[in-house]
Amino acid sequence: MTLRLMPILEHMGACHSAKDWLRRNDFATFAEAWDACATGGWMDFVVSRLSPGNAEASELVEGYERGSLVDYYAPHVDRVERWFVEYAHKHGCAVEVSS
Repeated sequence: MTLRLMPILEHMGACHSAKDWLRRNDFATFAEAWDACATGGWMDFVVSRLSPGNAEASELVEGYERGSLVDYYAPHVDRVERWFVEYAHKHGCAVEVSS
């Protein structure tokens, strides 16, 4: 199942520049957006928003010490995408992409 990213990010309170970036690039999947992130700020925002009530996400956020956020978060795309989908269903903002 592929979910639309924008409704979830809007529910999370994403900033205008993040939403504009998402619109401009029209990513088909969460993984595409994750892989295209060049600064890591979006990754950090998403994981931070997922961390309340999610011990694994909290540990991931707390584990960052220094260096590139992209290098730190990029290998965790599968876990974060699973948490992202769980968040969307839990908060009623999951909208499936129609074929």
